[in-house]
Amino acid sequence: MKEIIRYCRQCYTVNLIEDKFCRKCGSLLVFSKENNSQDNFCTEKSHDKGNSYYEKYLLEQIAVLEIRLDALYEQVEKLKRLLAEQSRISRQNSLPFTLPTETLSGDHEKYEKSQMQIQKILSQHEKPNLKLFARLIYEGFEQIEKGQMDEGLRTLEKALFMSSENYALRYFIAKGFFEADRFEKAKSLLEKEPGLLKNEPKSALILSVIYADNFETEMANGYLNYLPRELRLSFCALYVEFFLAVMENDWEKALKVGKKILKSKKAAEVYYLIGCVYFQLSCSEAEIFLRKAVQIDRNFSDAWFMLGCVFNKLGKSEKAEDAFAKAWESRESGARCLEFFKQKKIQNLEIALPFMQNGRRLLTNNSRRLSHLFRKELHEIL
Repeated sequence: MKEIIRYCRQCYTVNLIEDKFCRKCGSLLVFSKENNSQDNFCTEKSHDKGNSYYEKYLLEQIAVLEIRLDALYEQVEKLKRLLAEQSRISRQNSLPFTLPTETLSGDHEKYEKSQMQIQKILSQHEKPNLKLFARLIYEGFEQIEKGQMDEGLRTLEKALFMSSENYALRYFIAKGFFEADRFEKAKSLLEKEPGLLKNEPKSALILSVIYADNFETEMANGYLNYLPRELRLSFCALYVEFFLAVMENDWEKALKVGKKILKSKKAAEVYYLIGCVYFQLSCSEAEIFLRKAVQIDRNFSDAWFMLGCVFNKLGKSEKAEDAFAKAWESRESGARCLEFFKQKKIQNLEIALPFMQNGRRLLTNNSRRLSHLFRKELHEIL
């Protein structure tokens, strides 16, 4: 009488038909007991070498197929989830597609922010050519996310031709050019549409920065006045106002604005700027604020340098030399005091370091430390 047996796909151990797991290694057998006899892999017990080799080969092929089926199953499940999300968004917005979550590198917060921006742009577009317009918007956003900023902005500009009064889109493109330091392009986009300031008030902040960096104080102050109260009292708006007062040599106003900034942000850079204003006013309080700046950050080269200049004015030569030595010791990258050290002599400054123009943009191209602080805050608020 023939004895029905089944083999383990891992160790090829002979098992009985009623076994679900291998008796030797414990692996799950290829087919479960519930399958009918036509589907089960069964064979007669035999010592024939040819049959044994063929059985092993079949088991290996079945194992490979199972692995491929598992991978295919995962892909199908992933596709089902994407289609479900696509269907949900399509029902809500009557749009044919949306930005894939995977393009945003798993950053859910960034994905949600982009989706909100996209929906805002699409909501301001008239119905004609909606599908083409939406396709351009999603394509542009995806290119920007992939680091293709120029291509993305060009794609979005094509969409803007189809929706010239789309304030959200115009602002987004201008912001992209502004953050890429293409200020003239950003300015032309923002000033071209009169209703933009009312619908996108942050555009006034961008314009105030552009004009302030060009030392056009009247225009910069005018755009600052467009800002709503909450935005007007933000760090960035006050920072612009501070440097506008500096450009106009209104040191009392600069001091007042600087102390407003200090109430919300007690950073070493803010203490440094206030100390520099006191330096311009020849007040002994400059030492207090500059000391505070270097207490917060011992590697603040420009603050050490200005502290040395204050000591020089006060006739404290030994303390001045010590402060200059600490400024040189830290040699912070992008510090403006390094320009003086290269000259191998310390001059008696008339203008504090952060207020020297020398062909620089004082807001976005001051010392590396100050520019980084301002750009970071500006990026978050825009």
